[in-house]
Amino acid sequence: MASSRSRALSLVAILGVITEIYVSWNALGATEVVGLHARYFLTFVPFVSLGLGRQTALGDKRWIPGVLFGGLTLVNVLALGLLAHASYP
Repeated sequence: MASSRSRALSLVAILGVITEIYVSWNALGATEVVGLHARYFLTFVPFVSLGLGRQTALGDKRWIPGVLFGGLTLVNVLALGLLAHASYP
Protein backbone atom coordinates (compact mmCIF):
# COMPACT_ATOMS: atom_id res chain seq x y z
CA MET A 1 0.00 0.00 0.00
CA ALA A 2 1.23 3.48 -0.79
CA SER A 3 2.44 5.60 2.08
CA SER A 4 0.88 8.94 2.88
CA ARG A 5 4.09 10.66 1.73
CA SER A 6 3.96 9.06 -1.73
CA ARG A 7 0.25 9.86 -2.04
CA ALA A 8 0.92 13.50 -1.16
CA LEU A 9 3.77 13.63 -3.68
CA SER A 10 1.51 12.13 -6.35
CA LEU A 11 -1.18 14.69 -5.63
CA VAL A 12 1.33 17.54 -5.84
CA ALA A 13 2.63 16.22 -9.17
CA ILE A 14 -0.85 15.89 -10.67
CA LEU A 15 -1.88 19.33 -9.44
CA GLY A 16 1.38 20.67 -10.84
CA VAL A 17 0.54 19.35 -14.31
CA ILE A 18 -2.98 20.80 -14.14
CA THR A 19 -1.64 24.17 -12.92
CA GLU A 20 0.96 24.30 -15.69
CA ILE A 21 -1.68 23.64 -18.36
CA TYR A 22 -3.98 26.25 -16.82
CA VAL A 23 -1.25 28.90 -16.72
CA SER A 24 0.08 28.10 -20.20
CA TRP A 25 -3.10 27.70 -22.23
CA ASN A 26 -6.03 29.41 -20.54
CA ALA A 27 -7.15 33.00 -20.57
CA LEU A 28 -6.65 34.99 -17.39
CA GLY A 29 -9.47 34.25 -14.94
CA ALA A 30 -10.80 31.16 -16.76
CA THR A 31 -13.03 28.99 -14.59
CA GLU A 32 -11.98 25.66 -16.15
CA VAL A 33 -8.81 24.08 -17.46
CA VAL A 34 -8.95 23.88 -21.25
CA GLY A 35 -6.53 21.71 -23.18
CA LEU A 36 -5.88 19.10 -20.50
CA HIS A 37 -5.31 15.68 -22.07
CA ALA A 38 -4.41 12.29 -20.65
CA ARG A 39 -1.09 12.37 -22.52
CA TYR A 40 0.22 14.88 -20.01
CA PHE A 41 -0.01 12.23 -17.30
CA LEU A 42 1.87 9.53 -19.24
CA THR A 43 5.09 10.56 -17.52
CA PHE A 44 3.71 9.04 -14.33
CA VAL A 45 3.16 5.57 -15.84
CA PRO A 46 6.69 4.24 -15.14
CA PHE A 47 6.43 5.27 -11.51
CA VAL A 48 3.02 3.65 -11.16
CA SER A 49 4.38 0.45 -12.68
CA LEU A 50 7.26 0.44 -10.21
CA GLY A 51 4.78 0.85 -7.39
CA LEU A 52 2.68 -2.02 -8.67
CA GLY A 53 5.72 -4.24 -8.88
CA ARG A 54 6.43 -3.81 -5.18
CA GLN A 55 3.00 -4.59 -3.79
CA THR A 56 3.18 -7.84 -1.89
CA ALA A 57 -0.61 -8.14 -1.61
CA LEU A 58 -0.67 -9.06 -5.32
CA GLY A 59 1.83 -11.84 -4.81
CA ASP A 60 5.04 -12.05 -6.82
CA LYS A 61 4.35 -9.50 -9.53
CA ARG A 62 7.88 -8.25 -10.21
CA TRP A 63 7.29 -8.75 -13.94
CA ILE A 64 4.74 -5.89 -14.14
CA PRO A 65 7.25 -3.01 -14.50
CA GLY A 66 9.16 -4.80 -17.24
CA VAL A 67 6.04 -5.65 -19.22
CA LEU A 68 4.65 -2.13 -18.91
CA PHE A 69 7.97 -0.55 -19.85
CA GLY A 70 8.42 -2.86 -22.83
CA GLY A 71 4.85 -2.39 -24.01
CA LEU A 72 4.96 1.37 -23.69
CA THR A 73 8.32 1.50 -25.48
CA LEU A 74 6.90 -0.58 -28.33
CA VAL A 75 3.82 1.65 -28.62
CA ASN A 76 6.02 4.75 -28.60
CA VAL A 77 8.29 3.39 -31.35
CA LEU A 78 5.29 2.39 -33.46
CA ALA A 79 3.70 5.82 -33.03
CA LEU A 80 6.93 7.57 -34.02
CA GLY A 81 7.22 5.30 -37.05
CA LEU A 82 3.68 6.10 -38.15
CA LEU A 83 4.33 9.81 -37.64
CA ALA A 84 7.52 9.65 -39.69
CA HIS A 85 5.77 7.68 -42.43
CA ALA A 86 2.92 10.21 -42.58
CA SER A 87 5.24 13.23 -42.50
CA TYR A 88 7.86 11.98 -44.97
CA PRO A 89 6.15 9.79 -47.59
